[in-house]
Amino acid sequence: MKTGVLILVSGRVQGVGFRPYLARLAKRLALSGEARNVPEGVEIKIFGREENLRSFLHRLRTEAPEVSHIKSLAVRPLTEAPPETFKITQSRAGHPQTYVPSDLATCKACLEEVFTPSDRRYLYPFTNCTDCGPRYTVIKDLPYDRKRTSMQVFPMCPECEREYLDPGSRRFHAEPNACPVCGPKLWITEASGEVLAVEEAWDFVVRTLREGAIWAIKGLGGFHLICDAENETAVQKLRERKKRPTKPLAVMVRDLERARLVAEVSAVEAEALLSRAAPIVLCRKRFPFPLAEAVAPGIALVGLMLPYTPLHHILFRAWPGLALVMTSGNLSEEPLCYRNEEALERLKALADYFLLHDREIVAPVDDSVVRFAGGIRILVRRARGFAPEPLPLPREGPPVLAVGPSSKIPSPLPEKQKPF
Repeated sequence: MKTGVLILVSGRVQGVGFRPYLARLAKRLALSGEARNVPEGVEIKIFGREENLRSFLHRLRTEAPEVSHIKSLAVRPLTEAPPETFKITQSRAGHPQTYVPSDLATCKACLEEVFTPSDRRYLYPFTNCTDCGPRYTVIKDLPYDRKRTSMQVFPMCPECEREYLDPGSRRFHAEPNACPVCGPKLWITEASGEVLAVEEAWDFVVRTLREGAIWAIKGLGGFHLICDAENETAVQKLRERKKRPTKPLAVMVRDLERARLVAEVSAVEAEALLSRAAPIVLCRKRFPFPLAEAVAPGIALVGLMLPYTPLHHILFRAWPGLALVMTSGNLSEEPLCYRNEEALERLKALADYFLLHDREIVAPVDDSVVRFAGGIRILVRRARGFAPEPLPLPREGPPVLAVGPSSKIPSPLPEKQKPF
């Protein structure tokens, strides 16, 4: 005999492939029902044989998507008639009470598509799926649906819509889903803002970088200023323009193998570099140091990161050098640039060229920075890949606004036991 239950799941359950996971799990267990995003998290109505429902609840707790986190799970019986199938239904709006998910580094499956010449997303810098891509930086409101993100201005083409509606696709209800036909586009300008008609864009980027140019590249959460990390003159020029005389500059390398040519990377540091958060990791320099001394002058550490978007991976597939300086797109002590018009105005004296795109960044976020001491991770800057998820506190307290001495420090606003 079929019975039914209503399940309300709260925690990090929106923007992490949770509803598609539920649809696949229901199909495997021959269950029917529906799932939808709601202000509290995800609401599930599920019907079937009692033993299958027990299995569903057990797997929900133990096999949920890796990047999800279930904080609470409430279950109550249903008496309504069961539907024939399981489907994802329209979200219910309201005051958000769930977590906005953080952005996720590009997954291996998407990278394989990006570098397969026969794939329709070959060298497409905005490739993503339910397992990776932008979340926090494109979300305007919850519940998490495409119409509440900056992707709402990019209607999906028939092929992308087919993937979006296909329970067997890893892009099933992937809200930022896009391709070269229907998604965001890249273009290049000079510092003046004049658009350059360049046939081989990546060849042009690489050639000018090798010649010592400084680029402002719009990425996931804002702009980076980049230059050849092996070119002492270029790095010094960047420092002079940015008005950052001595503070270390982060560098990006293609992979872990090249990271180990630059620094002594421990096992825990390698794990952090390869993680879904993909932060900058402070590692001990190799000596002799293979990059320009101006990258991190007078100190034993260097900030390393690996590509975390398809755009970065495409750039480093073309880049013949060891590393690129990848520092925040701003004049020293100023806020991060994240809008095209703003960047063209504020960074025109810093960059020789701009690589722009038309996907709006809703919430700007800088790169996170971590270091390790005795195997213990220390978050030096908690930003992309970690923000805006809350930190647990040992007890509840009154709402408090905590503001540090610098305009760039995070300002936590505790809500009960969760400082944001």
